[in-house]
Amino acid sequence: MRKDVTLKMTYSKPSFPEEGGEAYIYLTETIGRGESKRQVEVPAVGADGTRQGTFILDFDKDGRLLGIEALAASFVLPCSLMANFLKES
Repeated sequence: MRKDVTLKMTYSKPSFPEEGGEAYIYLTETIGRGESKRQVEVPAVGADGTRQGTFILDFDKDGRLLGIEALAASFVLPCSLMANFLKES
């Protein structure tokens, strides 16, 4: 059985476009202050082997994944997803 869910994502535009901005994908409704007990940094590497950005995985005290922070988000997340945030307002 397949069930779709809706996740919350926030995005902070960078001061300079070449920085790519920061995004946070919540895998829970909310993340309380101090709830994230461990962070794991994962480099986002392009097909040519160069580092494109960084993902930071936030875990709770039981080792459950709470959310994913994407640094240089516009370079490491799907264009179709980022289009929602990069539209001129």
